[in-house]
Amino acid sequence: MIHYGLVDRRTGEMVDVRLGTAAARGELHERTVRGEDVLVQPVMLRSDYARMPSDYRSEKEGVPYLLYMGMNGGTTYGPVILLDNWGKWSEMEHHRPLESVG
Repeated sequence: MIHYGLVDRRTGEMVDVRLGTAAARGELHERTVRGEDVLVQPVMLRSDYARMPSDYRSEKEGVPYLLYMGMNGGTTYGPVILLDNWGKWSEMEHHRPLESVG
């Protein structure tokens, strides 16, 4: 299952991380209702990304891309947020990855 980051469109800051499309869709809806302008992107550890088959990952103009399940349930090819470690996200129980993606 993939983790999804909710990114503030104004600042580019990742403001939340959710596990799976259903959780990400729910959080996106709640934030949109509150007037926040956020977008959803997959997020994973750089080491997990490097282990993905080359058919599922690449770079476009220096930006890492990934083939993943999008919010509509279909296959999507788009930018992915890469982290060196889960950092502050690992401190929040409901956001912490249950297992490594990969």
